[in-house]
Amino acid sequence: MTSVLTSRPPPVVLVVDDVAANRDLLEADLVDLGYEVCQAADGVEALALIERAEPDLILLDIDMPRMDGITLCRALKADPLRRLIPVVLITALGDRDTRLRGLR
Repeated sequence: MTSVLTSRPPPVVLVVDDVAANRDLLEADLVDLGYEVCQAADGVEALALIERAEPDLILLDIDMPRMDGITLCRALKADPLRRLIPVVLITALGDRDTRLRGLR
């Protein structure tokens, strides 16, 4: 019997942050770990990317212009087709209210 090994494409991580340096830093680390990385500067740009190709994971800043991370996360979790995409919220904010908003 012959076994055939198939190679799988690397998982895709979407990094969403309005600070380009933060996106680039995360991308460099993730690429070193074998992930494919896409970047978006805000929630509006991220939604457009997600429409074209659904990522395996989203690393999402909370405080951004146009559409903040909480609003984007809420929209994704309300969408039956995209609600199971894992989202990790990333923020410099450490207050309890922000944490609770993120959990909701």
